[in-house]
Amino acid sequence: VIACLAGMASKEVMITAPLVALWYDRVFLAESFAEVFRRRGPYYFALASTWLLLAFLIHKTKAAYPGAGILDYQRVTAQEYALAQTGVVVHYLKLVVWPVGLNIDYAWRAPVHWNLGERWPSSIDWHALVPSAAAIGVALAITARWIRRRPALGFLAGTVFLVLAPTSSFAPIVDLAFEHRMYLPSAAAVALVTVLVYEGLGRLLRRLGRPEEDVETARLLTACFVIAVLIVLTLRRNHDYRSHTALWRDVCLKAPHNPRAAYNYGVYLQLEGSQPNDAVIDQAIRQYFATLALDANYADAHLNLGQLYAWRSDPEQAETHFQELLRLRPDDPQALWGLANASEQRRKPEWARYYVDRLLQVVPNHADGRSLKDRLEAGATLPEPPSTAAPATGSSTSGGGASSPHPTPRE
Repeated sequence: VIACLAGMASKEVMITAPLVALWYDRVFLAESFAEVFRRRGPYYFALASTWLLLAFLIHKTKAAYPGAGILDYQRVTAQEYALAQTGVVVHYLKLVVWPVGLNIDYAWRAPVHWNLGERWPSSIDWHALVPSAAAIGVALAITARWIRRRPALGFLAGTVFLVLAPTSSFAPIVDLAFEHRMYLPSAAAVALVTVLVYEGLGRLLRRLGRPEEDVETARLLTACFVIAVLIVLTLRRNHDYRSHTALWRDVCLKAPHNPRAAYNYGVYLQLEGSQPNDAVIDQAIRQYFATLALDANYADAHLNLGQLYAWRSDPEQAETHFQELLRLRPDDPQALWGLANASEQRRKPEWARYYVDRLLQVVPNHADGRSLKDRLEAGATLPEPPSTAAPATGSSTSGGGASSPHPTPRE
């Protein structure tokens, strides 16, 4: 009960834990629910009481959910999310059997678009929706049959769907698919697959007239083969985690439609560069442009491009991207500082004064902004910028420095 209470304080999916424990008890330890509650009623009452802590914590933190992309009905409706989960859950189940194509950021596309408040969807991708919905329907039908006739198998199959329910049903999450949602349900799924293969192989060989020794040998060899294959696949997947750059390159290859993947790949390429004209910086710039090709309003891509072009002493290009950033984020301090700095570099003191005044209204203690304003008011002649001039490091309260820009990846 203490472990269950701690779980309720940790993650919402724990809401299913008392139900799974009760189901297990009924299938493996008792003849009926009446016996379960007669023998262990207070125990399950105590387990269920831990839901009170979960309800309290959800109520206290509910205002933060939309900011984290949870229950954000403006971006994903409940209908869109539920219909998208048919394909997502099929993909999860496939990965349990054959873990190839793993991806940390799918940017899964919803097959149905359903505007909030509308009675009917605005568009439907039938080719994506129908096969996955049919597969889930068949899986649920088999699970229901097992629950009635093969309770142990029904428990394993049903637990998969039960534990997935909080994150893969009607409560929308902006990111439609994430593999970590399958980690806990995979325990039951792997057990189910193991039992089915073990029993199925035994029945097949016995029908072929093979002796029991051959059955056990075949089971052992099958297990060794499966384990060896999974070790190889695990090592291959681990290789993708050798660096941030390698991992996000893998995401870009598997989800070329994903702007966040293109952006994060660019970020980690940029962090590898030490000089403005490094070839890796060229690659980072290409990734930021790829991000903007997928999402023209990706503000952080404009920010990083502006900083990189300023670092390369190309104030004209820098100004273009800082203008776009300012359009997307009015009064953004980094955009205002970048434009003030670029205007000074381009010998446009009136525009530099305009942007630095706006900057100091937003961030009065911006040290580099005040230094620039003092120079402008004194009418100081701007020296030629050095070839390694660098922009702001990403802080909204400081200006240029001697180091390269330091971008931030997007979660």
